[in-house]
Amino acid sequence: MMSFVGRMNGATGQWAWVHPFIGRVFQLTTASDGGLTAVGEFHSTIAFGSISLQSNSPHCLFVAHCNSSGQWQWATAASLSLSNVSTGYYTLPATNVAPNGDVVVAGVFLGTATFGTLSPLVSSGSQAYFVARLNGQTGQWLWASQASIATTVPNNNTVNSISQAPNGSVVFTGSLNGSASFGTLPAQTTASTNLLVASLNAATGQWQWAARASHTGAGKGMGVAITSTGDVVVTGQVTGPVAFGTLPQLPGTGGAMVVAGLAGSTGQWQWATQTGGPFLQVNALALTSTDDIVLAGSVTDTLRIGNLPRETFLGAGGFVAKMTARGGAWRWQAVSKPVMRSLGLSWNFAYASYLSLTAADEPLVSGPMSSLNYFGSNILLLSETIPPVGLDYPSGSFVAKLAAVPLATSSAVLSAQTQVYPNPATGSFTLRLPVANTLPTSATLLNSLGQSVRRQSVPVRSQSVEIDVRGLMPGLYTILLPLGGETISRRVTVE
Repeated sequence: MMSFVGRMNGATGQWAWVHPFIGRVFQLTTASDGGLTAVGEFHSTIAFGSISLQSNSPHCLFVAHCNSSGQWQWATAASLSLSNVSTGYYTLPATNVAPNGDVVVAGVFLGTATFGTLSPLVSSGSQAYFVARLNGQTGQWLWASQASIATTVPNNNTVNSISQAPNGSVVFTGSLNGSASFGTLPAQTTASTNLLVASLNAATGQWQWAARASHTGAGKGMGVAITSTGDVVVTGQVTGPVAFGTLPQLPGTGGAMVVAGLAGSTGQWQWATQTGGPFLQVNALALTSTDDIVLAGSVTDTLRIGNLPRETFLGAGGFVAKMTARGGAWRWQAVSKPVMRSLGLSWNFAYASYLSLTAADEPLVSGPMSSLNYFGSNILLLSETIPPVGLDYPSGSFVAKLAAVPLATSSAVLSAQTQVYPNPATGSFTLRLPVANTLPTSATLLNSLGQSVRRQSVPVRSQSVEIDVRGLMPGLYTILLPLGGETISRRVTVE
């Protein structure tokens, strides 16, 4: 697999440099020296400039660091058998890079895991969680720890996110099905797949505590972060009623996404809340400078988050949402949406898979996309030269930046204030906007199948646009117009 590491100017969007290599990147983070640290997987050999690494296992982890000019400074490898490879299944490791450049990586392995000159980790008959830490200045492995798992359902044990904090804690979240032993701590045992959180001492790699959510349905932790006071925030999915320690049980009905907090020193659950629906998947979590919570994920059909306005989707889209610290009120949400409904073998999507925050608490989001999608007032169309992946859809990636406080006006309110006339329309109709657009945008007309049949650009500072409908079949159409971070949607009949 060909991957690349590159640096882009955040103000202009221009690439400063790009380095391709054969391997798979899991995590890419800006380090304290302005350089980049990449964590990923390779087979056989991999080269970072003049630095070469050799693989002596089916799955070999790499960590490599380059300076702000793109010059590789060091690279190191770790040999491990990821999860249950014998059944053709394995989970990708979760990684995190601290401001000082130190790297932690965690996952599930089977067999032996070797990190430099450290004593190898060996799973005894079944799986084991592993967590390892590396010095970001020298590339030397500092320690590696494991927690043995006794299970009959190996595919349900995962590590999905890991975080480290200046107070000396490393915390990961994922899922557990079976019984896991974290050093001398009491074993965590469950007959179903539960959301799991565990903490280690960053200096020694000793297990500090482990906690899980109790529920009869399936559950998994997907994102974890450590607050400025050292407490822990975790998010994930659950099905069915769920309890976080001694907190009141959450019903689980109609709510797939949970957000909860733990005491960083003891692992005791402090608060928990749920929202969303069965077609919502949370993928990432980040904390602002004031410990407000920002989430990113994917959704199909309808987005339902707290009391925020409902958003409907023609395909599978992405979302970013913010809530106040410690499970307070939801502040806002922003979405990425396919413009056209999925047809036949073609699947339209724009997932929000990765999330980080700038120094000004502005969310940066990236993920895969296909077809034509809009991000607020920005519309992205994949190049026609991008070949399909497999047999059914063309695929690419996007990077998007949001304001720290997006426009609060909901798309439902904007749509209600927008005029469409004449309606029914014969040769054309006019879309009259409630406010002038501040960025170039385009209106898209969809037929009853969700296919785009007309597209009309709207100049900056315009409050109206005329749409030509000559030659269209009579029927009901939908006009879509991204405006100020929201999307206007109105129906019009063509005669």
